[in-house]
This record gives sequence, C-alpha cells and structure tokens, in this order.
Amino acid sequence: MKLNKVIQIGDKWLHIDIVKTSAGNIRIGTMPELSKWLNKKNIVIHYVVLPPLNITQAGDNYTGEEFVLWNKIYNNDFSPLIYIGETKNVKYLYKRLLNTVNFTFNKNMTKIVRKKRIQRLFKKVYVRPNTTFHLSKNVKIYIATDNIIIYENNNPIYEWAMSQSFLNLNKKIEEILLSTKKFKKKYLNYLEIIALGNGNGFRGNTSNFIVRYADRTIWIDVMAKPFLALKKIKLHWDYITDYFISHIHEDHIEGLSAVLKRASDSGKHINIITTKKIMKDLRKIYKFLFPDFDLIVNHINIIPNVTLPYHHGYLTVRLNHHVLKSGTLGLKIQFKNNIFALSGDTKYDSSLALKMKNNPSFDISWYNDCHLIFHEVEFENPNTVHTFYTEVAKIMEKIKGKLFVYHSSSENFLLKGVKEYTRYIIKQGKVRIKKC
Repeated sequence: MKLNKVIQIGDKWLHIDIVKTSAGNIRIGTMPELSKWLNKKNIVIHYVVLPPLNITQAGDNYTGEEFVLWNKIYNNDFSPLIYIGETKNVKYLYKRLLNTVNFTFNKNMTKIVRKKRIQRLFKKVYVRPNTTFHLSKNVKIYIATDNIIIYENNNPIYEWAMSQSFLNLNKKIEEILLSTKKFKKKYLNYLEIIALGNGNGFRGNTSNFIVRYADRTIWIDVMAKPFLALKKIKLHWDYITDYFISHIHEDHIEGLSAVLKRASDSGKHINIITTKKIMKDLRKIYKFLFPDFDLIVNHINIIPNVTLPYHHGYLTVRLNHHVLKSGTLGLKIQFKNNIFALSGDTKYDSSLALKMKNNPSFDISWYNDCHLIFHEVEFENPNTVHTFYTEVAKIMEKIKGKLFVYHSSSENFLLKGVKEYTRYIIKQGKVRIKKC
C-alpha cells in the first residue's frame, strides 16, 4: 500500500486522511475543527468519502463539515465538493448542513432568509454498501459497511480500517481525567465564570465557558475534545452538572458528541439547558449518531424572557438577532445578586435598533443590572452576522458593568478581550480576575 499517497491531518485524538490520486484529492470523513487544520495545510480537496460512523469521547467523524463550507463561502468559492457514501450517511450530512449553512440575513440585515448554498456546494453520490464506485478510469473506491478501500490502477493505495488508531482513546481519556484534581463538591457562595475559549470556527479555541455557583457547574457551548480543556483547569468531566447550548452552529456544539458518548458509555444522563426549538434541532442532529439520545439527555426547557429559578440561582435567556430559524440565545445568570451576562452570537447595530424596536436583542437595558458582561465581537468586517467592535464600544458607554469581548481571539485599544483559562469571580457585586 502506497502510504506516501496519504496525508494524515489532526492528532492522536482525532484525525482524517487525505488520499492523493490522479482523479484528485480525496478526504475521508471529517472531524471537529477540521477547517482550521485544512487552512494550515492549504490542501485543495475535490472529493469527500463518508466513512463508517466512529464516535469516541474525543468526538466523531461527521462533525466539522459546516465550517469547511463556511470557509468556501467566505472565500467566494462555490466549486462543489463531491460527497460519496452510503445513502443514509450522505443524506444525514446534507440535511444537517441545510439547517445551518443555507441561512443568512437579507441585504438590510433585518430578516433571516434562505439561500441555496448547500445545493451548490454539496454534490451527492450514493453508493450501495459493499460495492465499488468508479471515480475515474484509473481510480475506484470500494465502500463497505465497515471499511473504505481506494484503488489506483487496480492497486490498493488506501484502506480506512488500517488507518484507524489502535490507541484505546476512552481508556487514555480516563487516565487524563484521573490525573485531574476534582474541585471540592462544596456549595459556592459566589458566581464564577471560567473562560476556556475566545475564538470561533475559523481561528482559536471556540468560545465556551464554565459557570459555577451553588452546587452547579454549567458548561456553555462545550468545545471540541472537552477532556483536554478540563485537564488544564483540573476539573473532572463528571463534575459538570449541566450543558447550556446557545445555538446549533457547529462552533458552539463541536464537543457535544463527545459529551453524549461519555453519557452513553456510562449509562448516565446529562442535563441540556436550552429552548424547545433548539432542542428539536439538536435531536435531529444527534439522533442519527446516538439512537439512545432520548435516554441519555434530560432537557431543561428555558423560555425566552421568562426567568428560570435553577438551584438557588436564576437563568434568563433572550432571542438574539442571528441567522438560525431555531434561534440563538443570550444568557443571564444571577446568584445572590451577582449577575453575569453572555451576549451570545448576535448582530447588534444601533442603526438596526432603530428599525427593529421590538427585537429584544437590541435592548441594551438587558445589561443594566449586570456586574460582568461577555459580548461577542467582529473586528474586521462590519457587514458580517456578528457585532462590529464600534457597536460594542457604544454598548460599553451605556452600561455600568465590566465588559469584555469574545468570539474573535483578539482585542484592540477600545475593547478588552476575554482571557482564556482565566477565572472571573463575582462576589458581592464586585468582579475579580484570576488565572486558572
């Protein structure tokens, strides 16, 4: 087998293979944060073969394709990728991407509209299991229920089953977790926010945060390979009591399949706090990957603008101005009169606020009682679906609480960024900042 024809991208926890052939470069599957790896390597992909489903506590091989396509869109590259695989696998990924990539704003950014992006970018090729697909005269692909073999000139140059790591991932992850020191399960009398990421689907660690108060440890928009982040802050995975999901863009749910896998392996359910609409979309995404989804997930329903008393604290969400039909949430957490707000992904713009007076995401007074605010930001382009930094500066001028920006992996002279692996403690209305 000609291994020099194969490029492996990723690490020992998650990786994908790219096979060079005379017909073009073939990528086998996907993985969380794949777009970032591909950008580093600058490799052009012509075909994607969808492999047998593989899920570990590090992640899965069907999550990650969304930002591969966002990269193409933002680079104005609408040359299609050819997706080859079993009918059920190709249909699943296609429908999953329809739910996110096809939505954007209209020209004046006042309404969500649908564009036929996936129809242009995602070309489906269905192959029956245990049959051979001829990609070209010289290149053919044998797709089995448990393997993929690529031939060139009738010689095998790649076999998926042989490329898979023999490392027992779940065992290694357990060893890492055992090396962490569990936070003492004591009742916290203050509000603590631990920032694990400040980036997005294109660069940096995706924005995600752990909030602790009373007996709760809530992970907001869990990141890829959760166990590695937990190791850095010396927190055991099983001590997470709840997961809050703000919306279904992949940079906010990249680590959820790993969380679900751990729950499925242990037979213990997890609490997911979100709205009914977002939960409905999560079920569509993950039921295919986890047939036992409804047995391992306990949905804590939260209603926009209705405060939810939750374990001696209070949670409130608002619906943001963003590009998903199921909604995108901002979150406010109050405990003992200490209040933290997370803007969530939102297109705040003072000119839009004049046009859309009844939209709650333009009501700056939402932050009036907050001691600490994390607000998402865009520094380079004022015309994206995110809040441009000059607009965040206007918000900061009108509120009393301390404001830090996230979702960009950067900051500027006007705005301070949220620092990764840093604790933000709110006690008696005062904010203290400490490195983890």
